[in-house]
Amino acid sequence: WRPAVAVPGAAIHFPQVKPPNTTEALLITSYDAMANAFHRDVVFDSIVLPYWDGQDSFSWWSSQLYSIYLATMFHPNEVYGFQTVGVINGARGKYPMGWNLEYMNEPFINECIRDPAVRAERWKGFVSETVPQPVVQPSTRQHALKQEVIDSYVKQNTKYWNRIREIRSEVMP
Repeated sequence: WRPAVAVPGAAIHFPQVKPPNTTEALLITSYDAMANAFHRDVVFDSIVLPYWDGQDSFSWWSSQLYSIYLATMFHPNEVYGFQTVGVINGARGKYPMGWNLEYMNEPFINECIRDPAVRAERWKGFVSETVPQPVVQPSTRQHALKQEVIDSYVKQNTKYWNRIREIRSEVMP
């Protein structure tokens, strides 16, 4: 399959009507970040990572939420959930778990993806959709964004992108 982002079955946020659990691959729009696999192009040649830590004192979920938003916006039809792959999170540490979607989305709207036309065209917000994928996609697909697209975001002078540049310089010199 080789999607941009792969998510094990237990981490998929399913809509109310769940697809048959025999479906191997699902195109998804929402998932838990407990265990995800990112194609190397998404790690090095995209804007999905690193996680932004700007709201960690409120909730660690914001950082994964922004990564999910960016993955579905810039790698549409390339975020897959695999129901046949299992993973268990036996325990988790204590961390801030606030959930206020309006508050959490504010920096995304005001600092990350500021262009309303881009948001209107690509951003669905926090929704849970699954679409069975009956045909294996070619493994030769590439997921790298063009450098000018990456630069058009990463070089913006906002608190969000300034912090992303700082994190990238620390972990991806």
